[in-house]
Amino acid sequence: MRRNRLFVVLLLIVSMLIQMTACTSKEAPAQEGTTHTLGATSEAEQAYEVIPEMPNLPMQEEWTGDAVVFYQGNTVIQNGYTAMVIGEYFDTDWKAVISDGTKTQEVELLQLNRQSFKVQIPEEFSEGVYTLKLSGDEEVTLLLNAPKVQWMQGDEGSIATKEGWLRLQGECLKVTEDAQVYALFTNKDGKITKILADTVYDAYSVCFPVSGLAEGEYQVRYYNGYAACDCGSITIGPSPEDSWRKTVYNVLDYGISNTADSDCSPALKELLARVEEEGGGIIYFPAGRYQLTQSFHIPKGVVLRGDGYQRTSIFWTDEWRTKGIPDEHGNLTEWAPGTLPDCMITGESNFAIENLEFTGGRVGELLKAGTESDPAQNVRIEGVRVNMSAFSGLEGAESAAVYDKILSEIWNMDLDMITITGENVKILDCDFMWSGRVLALGENEYFRLQNVIATDSGNAMAWMPLGNMNKAIIEDLTTSGITLGCAGDNVYFARFYNKGTSLGDHEGFTTDGSTGIGYCGPVKIDGLTYTFPSDTDMKKALVGSKLCIISGTGAGQYREITAVDGHTVTIDEAFAAEPDEGSHLTIIPLFTNWYLKDWRIDNCGIFSFYVAQCNTVVDGATITRSPGIKTYGKYGYGGYHTGWYITYLNNTLTDANAIYHSFGWYNYHDGFEKKAMTLPGYSFLYAHSTDAEPLLMGMTMRENSLSNNSLIYVRGTKAGNIRDMVIDSNHSVDCIGGIYIEGEPEGLILTGNTFERVEEEIQYLPIEE
Repeated sequence: MRRNRLFVVLLLIVSMLIQMTACTSKEAPAQEGTTHTLGATSEAEQAYEVIPEMPNLPMQEEWTGDAVVFYQGNTVIQNGYTAMVIGEYFDTDWKAVISDGTKTQEVELLQLNRQSFKVQIPEEFSEGVYTLKLSGDEEVTLLLNAPKVQWMQGDEGSIATKEGWLRLQGECLKVTEDAQVYALFTNKDGKITKILADTVYDAYSVCFPVSGLAEGEYQVRYYNGYAACDCGSITIGPSPEDSWRKTVYNVLDYGISNTADSDCSPALKELLARVEEEGGGIIYFPAGRYQLTQSFHIPKGVVLRGDGYQRTSIFWTDEWRTKGIPDEHGNLTEWAPGTLPDCMITGESNFAIENLEFTGGRVGELLKAGTESDPAQNVRIEGVRVNMSAFSGLEGAESAAVYDKILSEIWNMDLDMITITGENVKILDCDFMWSGRVLALGENEYFRLQNVIATDSGNAMAWMPLGNMNKAIIEDLTTSGITLGCAGDNVYFARFYNKGTSLGDHEGFTTDGSTGIGYCGPVKIDGLTYTFPSDTDMKKALVGSKLCIISGTGAGQYREITAVDGHTVTIDEAFAAEPDEGSHLTIIPLFTNWYLKDWRIDNCGIFSFYVAQCNTVVDGATITRSPGIKTYGKYGYGGYHTGWYITYLNNTLTDANAIYHSFGWYNYHDGFEKKAMTLPGYSFLYAHSTDAEPLLMGMTMRENSLSNNSLIYVRGTKAGNIRDMVIDSNHSVDCIGGIYIEGEPEGLILTGNTFERVEEEIQYLPIEE
């Protein structure tokens, strides 16, 4: 009996120790993905293991000689599929040998030229990382499926707290389901700690617990089970909110009523001033309804907290509408526009709003914080519901006229719900309904949006621009009746569901935005400075935009612009392969490193990469009743739009009976495009290049499923303006066509595609003049 009790006690102790090593956080990452139980592998018996020295792991080495690689794929390449490599100064006499670690085989380099080649992975190879050895005048080795971490993001942005986590985003972070993945953290004293991944979401995002590390700065190296990469440095430190005062101010103790029967604005402003003077704190709104008639400001270090958005409601009365002139029946015959305040709530930095609701009728912009010149920092909106409609309560014969006036005011005032520009902005577990643009965000770095519902409450604008982001995690966003717009670099965007944006010319999703300069030709080069001709319009040559080589020597590279002086720009680092007098360059706001995973698009307009896009993956999307996905390479808005290194992987297009437009881009062409796109019933994986330059380059369409009149359409309007494309192992069923190729792409490979009940499997169409 005693022995049994001792055994039970030991089991409880072991269980407690395992729980202590788990990744815990007050804002835990989303729970989708493959979860690896800590301590369950034979290689490492616990989540944290101090190791004596850095292991000699396979890593992609720097190439020697002249040859350089710009792109070698951004998704896992499996046996039997075709890999694509793009760079400069390749040896056209190269011989190639590939190995999976146990088997080695000589392979043919397909379409080998100075700037690119393709290679097919042997069918008999095992999954994993493949070593491709190239020999000619020089010998070089390339690792296919090696990991590449583009950025790290902690639970507090650039900081991972001891109670939090660190996430890595990039490519080939997961290669096989059963591979053990881990990170090595090296502190300033050289101590190396090995940590197993807590959650492997997919091939593009992996999470690590960091509670076992002391505070400080660490160099991080990641291992995907087969090969490793260096990731840069991360700081383990306290949360910014740790320094905020935790004193609680119950609003009921300060003359504020929660019975909705009196205006709380004066008392709330007085309390906010007191809390600001005392250095911040938590302003607590117990369950109830709080009436306001005025706007207010949230000081630094202040948290507005309720008892949950179903129990605590803050509302503004509709006093502005009463300024209209009633007729003899009490109906409004006139309505005074321009009476709304600019914004209901303003904030600076270091504040939070949590667990409450904002509601009302006609109000101004709800929340604004930060500007480009004075960005906000450390803003958290969590567990908040916004339930507002500017059109509620309209009755009688005058309602249509009043509706039109309200609609005009929303457009003229840009009545956005939330506008925030800053760093470490988090919007978590929220439900938003609004009559204008729900989120119209500015420049944000280390942005996080998770588990949010956004609804247009009147089709006033039906547009939600998430802004220009750098390092962003967006997960489990659901929108209805809203076109979502997005811009920036380093975006991981998973499980987005958008429904019902077929109204008018609305897209389901777009990267629409400004563009750069239109010049495309030789420039004068002096180190890191590039001077354009004096007659070039440089208005949109902006710091932060990218200098891109779009054709000639070095094509396919970009560098960030750090300074602009007249017609001269300075870039952040030298090109790996310098352009020459035959190279064409342009300046554009190129959006780089996007990983869009498991989207669901239903009854929406086009899913459009409309402005220059680079190194982007669309993986696992399900698209129904939609025109599909479109990548552009075109001249427009006064500049060049490129589509570089775009991958469509494992997407499903079905039920193609979308509501199509009778105007716009759907019918500007008299050839096949007009025939197919002005009639209901077709959906596309679409690649479209319209300029003489090869603006579409390095695109892959692989393992996509297309049914019920969904098809692949590659359209080049000029010979060679689409360069290096792989269309591999897609399946088409029940369609008039499978794959349509218009024009003369340079370096196109079609392999392994299958068709079932398809009238025209592969069609090559002439260029329409």
